[in-house]
Amino acid sequence: MLIIKKRVPAALMAILSFVVWPALAEQSNENPTATPRRVPFWEGLQSPVDLEAPDDTFGIFDPETRVHIDTLQRRFSYSLDSVVNSIDTFFVEDRVDETFRGNRLRVRVGGTLANKDESDLSLNVDLNIRLPRTEDRLNIFVESISLDQEQSDPTETDEQVTAGLRVFLFDPDVIDSNFDVGMRFRPKPDPIARLRFSREYLTAKKVIFRPTNTNFWSHEKGFGTSLRFDLERRFEDYTLVRNKVNLTWSEETVDDGDNIRWSESVNLFHTFSRLRGIRGEVRAEGVTSPSVQVEEYRTSVVWRQALYSDWLFYEVSPFLAWKKEKDWDTIHGIEARLEVNFQDYGLESN
Repeated sequence: MLIIKKRVPAALMAILSFVVWPALAEQSNENPTATPRRVPFWEGLQSPVDLEAPDDTFGIFDPETRVHIDTLQRRFSYSLDSVVNSIDTFFVEDRVDETFRGNRLRVRVGGTLANKDESDLSLNVDLNIRLPRTEDRLNIFVESISLDQEQSDPTETDEQVTAGLRVFLFDPDVIDSNFDVGMRFRPKPDPIARLRFSREYLTAKKVIFRPTNTNFWSHEKGFGTSLRFDLERRFEDYTLVRNKVNLTWSEETVDDGDNIRWSESVNLFHTFSRLRGIRGEVRAEGVTSPSVQVEEYRTSVVWRQALYSDWLFYEVSPFLAWKKEKDWDTIHGIEARLEVNFQDYGLESN
């Protein structure tokens, strides 16, 4: 495959952002059956027995201690919320983070134990603060305070902190869109900007097609664009199968000789209750230069459960991986993570 010249995608990026996506949004607005946003436990899924469930899953606290712990958590959450005189919102996964509007502090800490020198520790902190009197249009965000090499942004692999201002451009019922401007610390400060558009299309009964375009720029790494295509099928309200394809082009990938980095994954989500869920994944990723080739295969199973109430979770994930750089030797290991969420669930958010 021929390597794309650096400046050509910049023009295509502008056309895609300001002509194609708004046109698609206008067309899709004619579809009154588009899937509405829902407050999710995990990826928007409900549960087959979404009834009363014990806050203390393992019964490790007495009633007085539970009241004390919940009071401390709520005080911290309300303190965060009062800074901007707003309300907090629901717990979401990485895909929904891109359109999150509200106040939230999420902390994840964990580690990976594996062979082939693949063991590591991880720390992720994400903070969102909605600015008052802006009609839900402005957010301050701090994200990816991380020691983990697996980032939610497929264009970034460095340890870094990103902070900035997020502007929501249009009504989310028309098209999900936002513009970020801020600073990334690598640790050297690096100005960044991102422009994102996404829209859901109901293509068949319980089948959703979701294209997403993210255009990004940084002073250090230049321009780039990413296209993601999600195709998912829901079974009832508590099981979901998703196929996700991601293509990323940037001046950096061209300089590295990769041209376009790609990945494809198939995921199965299932929730057993409002506090327990499981996810299975099979993924492949690679590059398109000097030819289309696979650089890694990976399969994993994630068990996710509330350790206490609906704000303290743990995840356990055994996995197998095969990497070209490791001569396709089998890498086996297990990941464990503890997650704490500070936000108010009292009112529904956008």
